[in-house]
This record gives sequence, C-alpha cells and structure tokens, in this order.
Amino acid sequence: MVSDLASYMVSDLASYMVSDLTSYMVSDLTSYLVSDPTSYMVSDLTSWSVT
Repeated sequence: MVSDLASYMVSDLASYMVSDLTSYMVSDLTSYLVSDPTSYMVSDLTSWSVT
C-alpha cells in the first residue's frame, strides 16, 4: 500500500510538473512574442513621429 501510494504520488507530481511547466512556457513565450514586437513598434513609431 505504501509503495502504491508512493508511485501514485510520484507519477501525479511528475505529470503536474510537466503540464504546469509546459503551460507556463507556452504562455510566457506567447506573451513575450506578442508584447515584445508591440512595444518595439510603438516606441519606434513614437520616436519616428516625434522627430
């Protein structure tokens, strides 16, 4: 019973960590890809219109 519980906990933790890390990486990458070009374009456009 102890080994059964241990294996359950380990597999549960592993799947949780993998899915959590994957979703974190995907959302992080998406927000980076979206916000980075946007901020770059905005600052570029602003400096262009100001000068």
